Amino acid sequence: MEKTRSSQLRWKTAYERIKADILEGRYLPGEAIRVTDVTAEQKMSRYPVMDALKHLAAEQLVEIVPQVGCRVATVDLRAVSDHFRFVASAEGLLAELAAERAEDADLRELERIAHGIETLKEKDLADKRQAQHYRLLNRQFHGMVHEMAAAPMLASTIVKFWDRNDFFVSATPGLLFLERLEDAVTEHRAILNALVRRDATAARKAAEGHVLQINKQIADILRRRAGSKARG
Repeated sequence: MEKTRSSQLRWKTAYERIKADILEGRYLPGEAIRVTDVTAEQKMSRYPVMDALKHLAAEQLVEIVPQVGCRVATVDLRAVSDHFRFVASAEGLLAELAAERAEDADLRELERIAHGIETLKEKDLADKRQAQHYRLLNRQFHGMVHEMAAAPMLASTIVKFWDRNDFFVSATPGLLFLERLEDAVTEHRAILNALVRRDATAARKAAEGHVLQINKQIADILRRRAGSKARG
C-alpha cells in the first residue's frame, strides 16, 4: 500500500510540474517534451513521467506519437474559437446567477481579488512572475464568481476548461496574460460593478465580453502567425 501511494505521489508531482510548464509557456505548441530531460530535472525514473504524460494526453494538453515521442498539443484556430465561445456562454450564465445570489461578504472578497489584479503593475516582479501571479488571480476571480452563483454542477463543469483557457493563452507568445493586463483590469472591474449593482443582465454581458475578447486577441495572433509562415 505504501509503495502504491509513493508511486502515485511521484507521477502527480511530474504531472503538476509538466502541466505548469505548459500553461506558463515554457513549452510551446508542437514542441517536444523529452522524457529524459524531465526525468533528469525531477530526479525520478521514466515510469512516473510517462504516467504523467498519459494523463496530460487525456486532457489534450500533449500528444503522444508512437515511435516518435511526446509533444505539446498543437493549436487549431477553429478549436480555439469553439472553446472560448462555449466558455463565454457558461461564464456569462454563472455571472448572471451570481448577480442574483451573491452575499455581501462574497462581493467584498471579489473586490479584494480585483484589487490584487489592478495593483500587479505596481509590484517589482519580472514579467514571467507577474504573468504567473495574474494567471492565479484570474482563476481566483472567476472561481469566486462561480462560488457566488451557487450552482455547483455548472461550476464544476466549466472549471474543467480552465487549464485549456490558460493553454491557449500561453500558446500565443507575446500575449502571455500581460499583454492584455490593462484590458483585463477594466473587464474584471465591469463584471464586479455589475454584480455589486445586482444587474444580472450587465453581469452576463460583461463576463461573456471578457472571454470573447480573449478569444479575439488569440485568434488575431494565430492569424498573423499563419500569414507570416505562408509568406515565409
